[in-house]
Amino acid sequence: MRIAICEDSQLDRELLVDVVGHYAAQRSRAIQVTAYDGGLGLVRDMEDGGYYDLVFLDNLMDDMLGIQVARRLRELNYQGPLVFISSTDAYAVAGYEVSAAAYLLKPYDYQTVAAVLDKFLPETGPEERYAIRRRAAVIQLPYQDILFVESQNAKCILHCRDGQTHVVYKTLNTVEGELGDRRFLRCHQSFLVNMDEILSVDQAFHLSSGDAVPIRQRELKRIRASYLDYLAAKERARSVVERLPSVKPE
Repeated sequence: MRIAICEDSQLDRELLVDVVGHYAAQRSRAIQVTAYDGGLGLVRDMEDGGYYDLVFLDNLMDDMLGIQVARRLRELNYQGPLVFISSTDAYAVAGYEVSAAAYLLKPYDYQTVAAVLDKFLPETGPEERYAIRRRAAVIQLPYQDILFVESQNAKCILHCRDGQTHVVYKTLNTVEGELGDRRFLRCHQSFLVNMDEILSVDQAFHLSSGDAVPIRQRELKRIRASYLDYLAAKERARSVVERLPSVKPE
């Protein structure tokens, strides 16, 4: 789970970081917070393909107004919730322009911030995304939507759950390194497969989409074993979570 806090007041910034940290402890949730003292740093990171599950934006900052930052993030195709924070409600109406998720007035308390986080943070944990630059915008593909990656010459084609494909001019080794997630298995010289989407396996992996992804036959036994190890690790992790005591907020 990733949250950005964009606030030029050090006191207010540190207070909100502490509140989110307390929330994470109370809810037993892993939340990574990145704090910015101005809008430019956040915008530049997002332009470089960064992503956050939720963004807190102060309305009045020295370098950029919160609404200006929000407009730029929407231009970059950021679809996540934007929560404005301010000492006045004078800018609340402007938030509709960028589909603001919420508007918090200072001073905020734990219960108010917790209610916002409960409403807008996904329950299933952080959703990893692969960033693809397209001219002035960045497309963020959730890992769970990527079925498999196919290498052709000097490009890679990402095949997605919705039937769309996305081309990146990179080697498969580069894309594999950038994904950096165990669910993606290098099953062939020219293919990565999302193991969460595999329904069956014989001489190839058969996916939920109906696609068949080839397996390098010389390494068939090893690749099948890697897939079975992945399934076993997921089952062990599920069993551990089910045994954990539930933590209720105070």
